[in-house]
Amino acid sequence: MPYPPDLSDALSVGKRRRFLDDARSGLRSALQPIVDFETGKVFAYEGLARGSGRLPDAAVDIFAAATAHDCVFEVDLMLAERALEVYAGLRAGGWPLLFLNLHGGLLASWQRVRDALNTLTVRHAVRPTDICIELSEANQTLPMEAIAEAVRGLRASGYQVAVDDFGTGHSGLLMLYHTEPDFLKIDRFFIQAIPEDSKKRLLVGSIVDLAHTLGIRVIAEGIETVAEMMSCRDIRCDLAQGYHIARPTTDYAALRPAYPVPPRRRHRTAAVGRLDLRPYLDVIATLTVNARMREVLEVVRESGGQPVIPVLDEAGAPRGALREADIRPILFSPFGRELVQNESLKFSLTSYVRPILTVDIETEIAPMLDLITDAAADGVLVTEKMGYIGYLSSAALLQLANEMRLREASRQNPLSGLPGNEAISAALEALAGQRGKRRVACYIDIDNFKPFNDRYGFEVGDRAILLCAAELKSIRQDHDAFVGHIGGDDFFVCATGAGIDHLIWRLDALRDRFAAAAEALYSAEDRSAKSIPGKARDGTEARFPLLSCTVVTVALDAGETAAAAAISSRLAELKAEAKRDRSGVLHASLAAAIGLPERRRDGDDAATSA
Repeated sequence: MPYPPDLSDALSVGKRRRFLDDARSGLRSALQPIVDFETGKVFAYEGLARGSGRLPDAAVDIFAAATAHDCVFEVDLMLAERALEVYAGLRAGGWPLLFLNLHGGLLASWQRVRDALNTLTVRHAVRPTDICIELSEANQTLPMEAIAEAVRGLRASGYQVAVDDFGTGHSGLLMLYHTEPDFLKIDRFFIQAIPEDSKKRLLVGSIVDLAHTLGIRVIAEGIETVAEMMSCRDIRCDLAQGYHIARPTTDYAALRPAYPVPPRRRHRTAAVGRLDLRPYLDVIATLTVNARMREVLEVVRESGGQPVIPVLDEAGAPRGALREADIRPILFSPFGRELVQNESLKFSLTSYVRPILTVDIETEIAPMLDLITDAAADGVLVTEKMGYIGYLSSAALLQLANEMRLREASRQNPLSGLPGNEAISAALEALAGQRGKRRVACYIDIDNFKPFNDRYGFEVGDRAILLCAAELKSIRQDHDAFVGHIGGDDFFVCATGAGIDHLIWRLDALRDRFAAAAEALYSAEDRSAKSIPGKARDGTEARFPLLSCTVVTVALDAGETAAAAAISSRLAELKAEAKRDRSGVLHASLAAAIGLPERRRDGDDAATSA
């Protein structure tokens, strides 16, 4: 039999009160570091709920109970206060930002949340600009317009905003568009196994490039292995968080200002992706995010019509930019100047800060240059190890785009469109440096190309080269391999990681696939004869087989050390051996056996009179 309504309400109130008492005594804030990928320096700490006593330990269970007792706001506020109590002490020692999670159900009451946080920051002598509020993509139920309004209100008070669990909800890009967050946290699902999953690398790399062009810094969360750490750094994530770095802890004395990060893989990168941005940088006036409005107006007035003024935090990292057009009405209005400088009215620079495109000095800028130049009327901020170092104006971006296109054209083979010798050298250097994975390098040479070219002419000869290039492009797409065109009828392929056995099988089959496709280029008479007339090297008349190709590969085991020159030399030796004994395909390991037997297949690709 159900309780009478008044008794049921009384029991519910009593349970709620007891739960809140348990929360006051048992709720703790565990801090987990968020570090710079390059230096290991702690950029921020995230406050995470932990329970003791009568409370469950896990955050998800704590908030499930809080939801059941209708006290999510109170518990969220308690957790924020616990985190701020610890952070206030750490901050005195020069520690960085504090990330606080905001339960999705509270965003509709963002004014109440803001006022409560403002009270707590004053109580603990912490500024709103030191706090980043995390909004989970996965549990937002408000319309996007309402979410955008809430974010604007929180940001106007000085709080930074992060979108958490990105990629797990159904409206991630909409939320990214409407909230314009300061930080984007890539969900653990995309980080797990990313070294072996080319699809995840492609997706996360695309998200990172998009975020950077919108002025958003990217945090890879849930990193648990060295390989995941290195892969996320390779695709230009800015910050790292996860068990590999440090677990959340309530032992605050164990927190450190920096954590070890693996050294960057040492290999020479292609010049087009790593074009030095420094000569293009302008030195312009900047502001700190906590600047008073009197100082803001003075800097704008003295900047000489500078279209944007970068706004930096105390550590020198960009927080966005102040656009001169946004502040101009105030600057040229005596009444407006007096109004914003009246400190009792609490006008703040943060109300005028807007996102701006931001890239790191080490960014491979070539793949994203079109997006940047299309969207960068305000220019681009450039950072190094998270700190602002300069500004790329729209004119500088146009100059960069022209330089990039010239370099890209010089790196590609004009016939096949494949990367040329400069990119091949860089790829070989990179392959040599990746000791932790199995690797393979391959050289492909079209056999009997000269007599074919002499008989049918350059136009048909180019068609034969393009047939081979098309086969190799298919292999590149299917196996995430690098494919380059050395020049003439010579090509290069290399790859690392899983799937090498199947890649070698595809390269083995390349000879027959290319030969079958190339037969269509011959006359019916030559196809029937299965050979063409031509001149041998000594000038005598000879018959040459139809087009085929020689394929030689060198495989390296994980952990095997080899210089790029040694790999190249071994490929040359194998090519000479294959030509000498008329083998069509020859595979070998560089030094130690790696489970792939050396294989050869007889062929008849030399002139019959040779």
